[in-house]
Amino acid sequence: MFKWVGLLGFIAVLIMSWFSAFALGLLILLTLPKHTKRWVNLGRPLYTGLIGFAALAAFSLSIFVLAITGIGLLVAVPLALVFPLGTMIAYVLGVLVLANLAWLRISGSSPTRFWPRLGVFTLGLVLFSILGWVPVLGALFSIYVISLGVGTAIRSLRASEKRGV
Repeated sequence: MFKWVGLLGFIAVLIMSWFSAFALGLLILLTLPKHTKRWVNLGRPLYTGLIGFAALAAFSLSIFVLAITGIGLLVAVPLALVFPLGTMIAYVLGVLVLANLAWLRISGSSPTRFWPRLGVFTLGLVLFSILGWVPVLGALFSIYVISLGVGTAIRSLRASEKRGV
């Protein structure tokens, strides 16, 4: 009997994490429509993913180094607590970008209105969530999606600095 309780709790956590990712993506699509169009048009997804991976590695290493020092521990603990939220935002952003790039390759045009973009994001979130369950490749793919989200945010910030926005 208790095995079922553990399994149902696990399934409930999966469903809640998927719905929270969907709600976060919906919030991003509603509040930042011009930015999401620009994020998709950044191009070079492998380069963007490498930038994001380097930034994640540097951030993780800096938290570790700060945690070793006595005074830095005061900074490392809040950073370590914010890290999962940043990772969730990066995953949603990576799914948004990768799903739109895949849709662009398949159909030849990127969706411009809200509802088609939400549909592409939802389809990408479902497919990438299922792909994340493949034993080794799923973990590597999830790392790439998170890295792509971080790299997209970094490249978007750099591009807005160059434009003076």
